[in-house]
Amino acid sequence: MVMRPMKDTMRKALPLAGTAIVLAACLLAAGCTGQAPGGKDNETVQGIDLNGTAWDLVSYAQNSSMVNALEGTPVTLAFGENTTAGGSAGCNRYSTSYSVDGTAITFGPAISTQMYCMKPGVMEQESAYLGLLNTVKTYEVKDDTLTFFDEKGTAVLVFKKHVPPEPEPLVGTDWELQWYNDGDAVVSVIAGSEVTAVFDEDGKVAGSAGCNRYFASYTVNGTEMTIGQAGSTLMACTDEDVMKQESTYLRLLGTVASFSIEGEELTLMNANGTKVLMFAKAVPPEPKPLTGTNWTLESLHTGDAVSSVIAGSEITAVFDEDGRIAGSAGCNRYFATYTVNGTEMTIGPAGSTLMACTDEDIMKQESTFLSLLESVASFTIEGDRLSLRDENGTAVLVFKEAQAPVALPLVGTTWVLDTYHLGDIAVRVIEGTEITAVFGEDGKVTGSAGCNNYFATYNLSGSSLTFGPAGSTKKICAEPEGIMEQEERYLSILKAVRSYEIEGNQLKMLDMNGWRIFAFNAKV
Repeated sequence: MVMRPMKDTMRKALPLAGTAIVLAACLLAAGCTGQAPGGKDNETVQGIDLNGTAWDLVSYAQNSSMVNALEGTPVTLAFGENTTAGGSAGCNRYSTSYSVDGTAITFGPAISTQMYCMKPGVMEQESAYLGLLNTVKTYEVKDDTLTFFDEKGTAVLVFKKHVPPEPEPLVGTDWELQWYNDGDAVVSVIAGSEVTAVFDEDGKVAGSAGCNRYFASYTVNGTEMTIGQAGSTLMACTDEDVMKQESTYLRLLGTVASFSIEGEELTLMNANGTKVLMFAKAVPPEPKPLTGTNWTLESLHTGDAVSSVIAGSEITAVFDEDGRIAGSAGCNRYFATYTVNGTEMTIGPAGSTLMACTDEDIMKQESTFLSLLESVASFTIEGDRLSLRDENGTAVLVFKEAQAPVALPLVGTTWVLDTYHLGDIAVRVIEGTEITAVFGEDGKVTGSAGCNNYFATYNLSGSSLTFGPAGSTKKICAEPEGIMEQEERYLSILKAVRSYEIEGNQLKMLDMNGWRIFAFNAKV
């Protein structure tokens, strides 16, 4: 969303350079005239130089009385250079001009960003505040309180001097972009998109650019900062505005020359001192558990390049509590063992089915993925993202939590065999053959074993599943080659089944050790 254009003067005012304003009720004994009881004026300063001060709003006029500002949504006013002022109106950033003559003060029309905040009362308070600024005619400073009066001498806005909070550290804080300055306008981050930055101790900054993940190097010397050319994954999001915002953000990162942190706000400036990027501290979501979560791969890091997963392909990972990882490698199903010690992780050599997909790029991606799995030495989980890192700490594989599909019922679904296991080898069903299983409510399972139809009884108890002896028709099929041997194996292995699991449209049958021996997909 684009904000109304802001002049350079506003951008200089946005820093909140020293003090901030909070609304507080006007309780001055002499009707807010600035005169202390008894006619003395030893606590009140009129005509103070406001330049460089900042204030937090405490209260404002509403329906002929003063009401307290909402908690948790600070309204601020900072007086900058060249008679410019600005700050936060509670939801949006604003800027205005001002002029002072003794105790007389007036504000020019305010311009602001155009975000909408959902918290009740915030937008109404913001509108009232910006409207009241236009009514201000005089002011008074008493101790740490600043009061604005309208033309009738009635207090309309009351502030307290801003006490800057302890700044958050640059390193180790999750920063979320609020707005950026593209040179022509100050622009709010598009609603629903998320642009983030995390600076680490090794001089690397990374995060989400709105669509793609990005990474770059950075150096700091005091408040000076330079950020190297950013690399990123290469996904193409359908929202053109999000892609344009991403391009602008990555370009502006390269212009950064300095930074400042006030409380929970990080501002990055260019060589002219113009604020180009403003972040607020992000509250990291609760990390997902490693096991029991479905992970979908977002990017692979090979050498100096980060690659997005090929559009239309899907690489997944599910870690179970028994030290096994399995999923789709893009074409084939894969499986491996893993061990975890704190944040350390090792993954054993992966086995997989032996399909050959026609897309060579997908097969190359699959080979790269399986190779990178063996390089994993540690892992981190931040919110809904899992990063698998090599021994150098490089995130070689980055996954995002995937929503688990709704599990189909065992009974009444036609299940088609995808792979079966012979020891540690996963064998793909011969192309041109189909092995099926249909569980009836009468405790019988029927289907095709590839050549013949078969039938057997089955017993269910929770996730336990066993089969009785299987019978079948007596045809002999000559083609394709190996079909009769495959049928014999299938009917023989049925006897080893002891339990089952269903994840969405996938059925797994497991042996007494919990190892998968059959993998079925629901027939569409």
